[in-house]
Amino acid sequence: MSRDLFKVVRVAPSKALFHDVTEGQRPVPEWLRGEPEKRPESPAAQVTLGRERGSESTQLTPKTERPSDSQVPQAALDPLYDAKMQSESLAAAMRESWRAPPPSVDSAPTEEALAELGDAILALELERKELLKDTESALLSLVRLVAERVIAREIDGDDDLALRLVREGLSALEESTHTQVLLGYGFAAQVPALVERLKREGVHAEIAIDETLEPYACHLRSSLGSVDESISTRLDALLSALTGEGEV
Repeated sequence: MSRDLFKVVRVAPSKALFHDVTEGQRPVPEWLRGEPEKRPESPAAQVTLGRERGSESTQLTPKTERPSDSQVPQAALDPLYDAKMQSESLAAAMRESWRAPPPSVDSAPTEEALAELGDAILALELERKELLKDTESALLSLVRLVAERVIAREIDGDDDLALRLVREGLSALEESTHTQVLLGYGFAAQVPALVERLKREGVHAEIAIDETLEPYACHLRSSLGSVDESISTRLDALLSALTGEGEV
């Protein structure tokens, strides 16, 4: 039997035909469409693409940079951005309206404390005035004591002091015809000279020493009244003028 009868013939397989059973896709809005998915390229295509990019970079062609997400406005990336911002503002306003009011502060304790403080200040001021008054009295007593001692030393060397005091008293009682002069025992040594001087001047006065009076007292009495020309009285008037008081 010849071998040509069993010659093998290779037949290519025919492609199978299938019906399209997939459901129709719903139309998608443009703002929901993303970038088209890029299929991974084959290794050969990637090599070819790399060579093309290398040749393009050698030609120094300007590149157009795509803005990053941080440079693109948020409203352009998220179509619901405005609605979200409005809802957040509304929620913040509602939270502020629901917030409880601050608790009321009771001012009664503060007013009581201020009243007590005012009373304390007033009491302190009164106490200060009393202290100053007591101190002033003690100071005046000391000044008086020192002045009396100084005056006593001056009087011992002044033989005409009694005459000057009597003359000033007589000037206040100039219309009187008869005057009585009472002097303290401190002027006892000056009485004889005083009587002689008044007689020469034509003054009619009765002069006497009163042991009950102060040492340097000088009282003049007449039918018109009386005058006190004592050293202590003059000193009291001087201290009263210094302190602004009526009496010391």
